[in-house]
Amino acid sequence: MENAGLAYILNKVNIVYVDNPPLVGRAREINKEVREVPRKRLLTYLGTCQNTYRLSNLDTLNERIRKYANNQTPKGQKVANIHQTIANLQEQINELEELAKKKQELKDNVQSLQHERESLKISSKDNIQSLQHELESLKISSKDNVQSLQLEIESLKISNK
Repeated sequence: MENAGLAYILNKVNIVYVDNPPLVGRAREINKEVREVPRKRLLTYLGTCQNTYRLSNLDTLNERIRKYANNQTPKGQKVANIHQTIANLQEQINELEELAKKKQELKDNVQSLQHERESLKISSKDNIQSLQHELESLKISSKDNVQSLQLEIESLKISNK
């Protein structure tokens, strides 16, 4: 180091002052030269340091941070669990709504089929009645035809004699 007094102070104190002027205001080259001298001094000092600087309250700070993180974790997990529960319930609601829609569609289909069945019943009854009337009329006409044929046969028999 440059002198023993400065070296003594630097060894006792963990603070180092570096003259590091801004690049704005002076010529750029002059500022670079001014910065170079403190930079070399700082690097020389840091090269001679044997111990790593450690805050005296670093352990207490780490402990406080650890406690805070531990306290936050269950809350975060609770919030995450609540969000997951909400998502599951929303999914169930969506499924139930879909089932309700399908149920309503099935009810509508059943009603439609019942109406169709009733209309088919009525139309089939009408068709049966119509066919029965037609059958009756055919019976009557066939009886008349049979009688007429019998008369014709009788008349042919008489004429052949």
